[in-house]
Amino acid sequence: MSSFVRKLLKPVKENTPESTQLWIVHQYAVSPDMPESTRHWELASMLSNRGWSTTIFATGFNHKKRCYDRSVSVVRPVVNRVEQGVSFVWLYSTSYFDNGWRRYANMISFLFVSVAVGMVRRSPAIVIGTSPNMLAGLSGWILAKRHRVPFVLEVQDLWPESLVQLGLSNTMAIRVLEALERFLYRRADHIVVLTEGIRAGVVAKGTASDKITLISNAAPSPSSVLPEQRRETRQRLGWNGEVIAIWIGAHGPANCLDVLVDAAKMLENEPIRLVLVGDGVEKPRLQRAAAGMKNITFLDAVPKSEVSTLLAAADVGVIVHRNTPAVRGARPNKLFDYMAAGLPILLNLDGEARGLVEAAGAGLFAEPESPDAIAAGLRTLSANQLLREEMGQRGLANVISQHSREARAGDLNVLLTKMLPTSPIKQG
Repeated sequence: MSSFVRKLLKPVKENTPESTQLWIVHQYAVSPDMPESTRHWELASMLSNRGWSTTIFATGFNHKKRCYDRSVSVVRPVVNRVEQGVSFVWLYSTSYFDNGWRRYANMISFLFVSVAVGMVRRSPAIVIGTSPNMLAGLSGWILAKRHRVPFVLEVQDLWPESLVQLGLSNTMAIRVLEALERFLYRRADHIVVLTEGIRAGVVAKGTASDKITLISNAAPSPSSVLPEQRRETRQRLGWNGEVIAIWIGAHGPANCLDVLVDAAKMLENEPIRLVLVGDGVEKPRLQRAAAGMKNITFLDAVPKSEVSTLLAAADVGVIVHRNTPAVRGARPNKLFDYMAAGLPILLNLDGEARGLVEAAGAGLFAEPESPDAIAAGLRTLSANQLLREEMGQRGLANVISQHSREARAGDLNVLLTKMLPTSPIKQG
């Protein structure tokens, strides 16, 4: 290995004698200054209070914006940075602009670069590999095997089942992904799932239920936004005298955002504005479909640290998705973000997410893929401010008591501690 490459791969010094090293290999992990879910950054921050020192391996290529958010390249494949208290290893992976073969090349390149970098670093105590995609899980297993430490597979989505439901038809690709899925389920020392639906799917593939722990999505401690901040944000964005229904997240084929565009057409003469925040391959087409409409607005993706400000200025949180069997077991991150912001929720996911919302009394359900149902739900919420406030407060109370990120970090700490032979880690 050349001295140049050795320099690039030189490990960061980790002077933490009273902590235990945890690696998380998650291609799509982000820090708070970037869009998308900061689940792993939040968990890592909270685990530090319990004696863990976490390093997250992630790509510097943002798969939603289709650009490099960190200064990685072929000649500089590794960037070590501490992101607001959490160590990140930003890695180079090839770029892509659609869901063709280049996207798979992007996943494969991340696999090879993450394995190469992890091989030469100081050994951790435990490695977590996170899907999607499963190749990041494979990287985690390889590194755990190399360093002879326990391997935890976190399953955020059932691959390739969810891909098949969204249109993947290449028989060879499906067989390869299914073989990789079965391999990782068998080889993992333990499996973490985000929903009961995913747990059932993993068990159906032959995994013992006592090998699986549910650590669901959750919300960090709600941040208070003063009324004057809400007014300033609404004035800045031109949201005056309207009920604002907001979607924050990806604009991809699975999200079925056409129903929001079509619902907005039905509401053009009513004081309701739909605001879609985020990026994705479908965004340009959706913008063309909504051209000339004054009651629908598209905003660029914002860092997770700015999401709470936008949500505090809105009136309703919207969650939509294409109607596939996989969504019955989904608990989207935005569900908990909306609840933590005190927003009533309108959603068309019929399954675990609907059950959580209805049990909390925090929103309304609309029939899947129905613009009419979305429009009707928005009319109901728009016409009754007291109903919106009551639902929002019930959702906020529910997320604080049952779905806090602090509680989920405690659950993960208990699991990881049990996997260590001896450790100074704090329980709970």
